[in-house]
Amino acid sequence: MIPEQLFRFVLVGGVVGVFFGGFWQGVGAMALVWIGKRFDEYVKSQEQQKAAAALPEDE
Repeated sequence: MIPEQLFRFVLVGGVVGVFFGGFWQGVGAMALVWIGKRFDEYVKSQEQQKAAAALPEDE
């Protein structure tokens, strides 16, 4: 199933793409934006886990 947020990004990209270049260009651009956003969230979560693992544990 397609995530709801991706569906919204694709829908907005398609509508904007109709006016600026083409429908599929808009869809592709917004899909790439969504992928970049998800990758950024993944990297941040990995950094937080790494930082949490580096903290000394209280005894």
